[in-house]
Amino acid sequence: MVLFIIGNGFDIGNGMRTGYKQFYHFLKNNHNDFFNSVTSLFLAEFETDRLWCEFEECLSAFTPEHFIDNKLTPQKTSEIVLDFQELLSLYFKEWIANISLPDNKDYKSFTSDSLFINFNYTDTLEKLYNVPCNKILHIHGQATEPKSQLIIGHSSKTTIDEMCESYGIVKNGNLECTVEEFNYLIATEMMLFTLRKPTEEIIKEKLTDLDFDTVSEIVVLGHSLGIVDWPYFKYIKEHLTQPIPWIFSAYSERDKDQIFTFVKEFQIPDYSIDSLQNLISKYSFK
Repeated sequence: MVLFIIGNGFDIGNGMRTGYKQFYHFLKNNHNDFFNSVTSLFLAEFETDRLWCEFEECLSAFTPEHFIDNKLTPQKTSEIVLDFQELLSLYFKEWIANISLPDNKDYKSFTSDSLFINFNYTDTLEKLYNVPCNKILHIHGQATEPKSQLIIGHSSKTTIDEMCESYGIVKNGNLECTVEEFNYLIATEMMLFTLRKPTEEIIKEKLTDLDFDTVSEIVVLGHSLGIVDWPYFKYIKEHLTQPIPWIFSAYSERDKDQIFTFVKEFQIPDYSIDSLQNLISKYSFK
């Protein structure tokens, strides 16, 4: 069985306008108040020239200064924390659900002896390639399913204790800061926790029942291999019963560099790199 791991580059390569840049402009044009909140809190981190994985990791760069520099009180900060993730997920789902599928293209179907772990929120595989739903695991949710929760976030596990250490406000085991300063730290930890992907829970819920014994090769199509998703790859690699080849699609030299970093980190000796379209042609049929 071939295990396909699908990332946003797959959708973009199929003519879908699902890049981070498009989401940026969607928020700016349709939900300007939220867009302004995001840009004021995340400042330069919220720019158009980013990959999705970079945007998600930017969410972990949140510090008390983001609140203080915007002259927000601890109470107002707590309100923002409670609303932010809910609105981000809501607007993200709205954006994805309204992205049109390309027209007039001769799509193929993937071989039936396949399983897909899909990091995208779209139904490109179902609609354009006729992949049965029971062959697709939407690991972060599916925008076209009303009850599906879309998961967006970073992978950092920074705690309030670590923040106290980094800000030098713990001396001889005691906190040395004002109540207001500590409240900002609490609000920051809440924001980081709210925007963190519950990776361990997702793995337990969605990956533990998969049978990796029959996987003969892994084909990664359009995934940026960002660190935020490494725990999923780590779980997959650890549960393979034998060494198998990994095949990666690459669009740019930057993609290739990331692949080299990835295979070195995960100690994958048997791997190859090809273009997305070549790999689609190789593993699909009319």
